[in-house]
Amino acid sequence: SLFSEISYIQHYKDKTRFIDFTTDYKVALFFACRDIMNRKEEDAEKDGAVFIVPYAPHQSNWKTSKMLVNLLSINEDSEISIYDVIRKYPALQDGYPSLASACSALKSFLENGFMVLPDEQDKENNLRIQRQKGCFYVCGMEICRNTPSPESTTFKPFSISTPWLKTEKVKKIIIPYSVKKEIMDVLSKENITEEFLLS
Repeated sequence: SLFSEISYIQHYKDKTRFIDFTTDYKVALFFACRDIMNRKEEDAEKDGAVFIVPYAPHQSNWKTSKMLVNLLSINEDSEISIYDVIRKYPALQDGYPSLASACSALKSFLENGFMVLPDEQDKENNLRIQRQKGCFYVCGMEICRNTPSPESTTFKPFSISTPWLKTEKVKKIIIPYSVKKEIMDVLSKENITEEFLLS
């Protein structure tokens, strides 16, 4: 499935524009605190953080999800217009009734990115995703020339844009170093452990 491809690329291939998220706050706390188990001197006494992000979930089989994942296949090094990229890579228009509607959708996703959730089959087939209650945020790309017409808007392929980090909707909760061990002990009693989440 598409989500499985995203998961494989994210965890076993080169750098991607995907950011791991979870829908379970306990899993988020685990990853924010797990470096307490790391004995490296430079990692000692660092605070952690959990980001709470509101999102409109997209299923991995939706046309919107397929559109942005198809962006990974484009081979352009320089600034390109949305119109030109869709004309050159017609798979980006799959599922959209017209070129104009595909351009409008792509502009929105390039500006904001979006969250992709696994479907039931993905959860069944991927124990790690199932246990971590994982999903991916697909980052947008840097808009170079923003115009009222989506078709003539230009962007930089292979750039990364995360505008949601700068909005008031996103909440960042700092986890002080002094409570990390206590949090990890509580999570361990609930079987939220490295062995459970990463096996």
